[in-house]
Amino acid sequence: MANTDLPDFKLLDTSSIDTDWELSDLYAIQTQKLVFSNQNATSRFAEPVLTEELEQRINDRIPTRTKQSTSWSMNVWRGWAENRNCNPMTGFEEFTCVPVDPETATVKELDFWLSRFIMETRRKDGTPYPPNTLMNISAGIQRHLREKKRS
Repeated sequence: MANTDLPDFKLLDTSSIDTDWELSDLYAIQTQKLVFSNQNATSRFAEPVLTEELEQRINDRIPTRTKQSTSWSMNVWRGWAENRNCNPMTGFEEFTCVPVDPETATVKELDFWLSRFIMETRRKDGTPYPPNTLMNISAGIQRHLREKKRS
């Protein structure tokens, strides 16, 4: 049974209401004041660190050889990906294009292409890489993905 007796609502006439009081009252509200003190020049806390400085310090902690190894691993990946994308067989695979930048690939694509990369990649003279070198290349790609916030 529907109730058709709705109460009467009256609209307020807001033209006569003064809203300036709200702004003036905001100025009167006390706010917390920060206290800066130079009383103790040798504080146990350092100055706040900027994000750029923090990122630079993290980057500086990575050894040069590790950076070079990561760069070399990514160059091997990119070279293989570009070569594989030129191969007509790639068009018949489950994923028809190898991502040149692995950070743009989905996890499923990475799983698919990384196994093929390990099986197909060779030295410049065409001989297979030793297992330890393949592990180093894989670790370099993983470091690259971790740096790009993917793992």
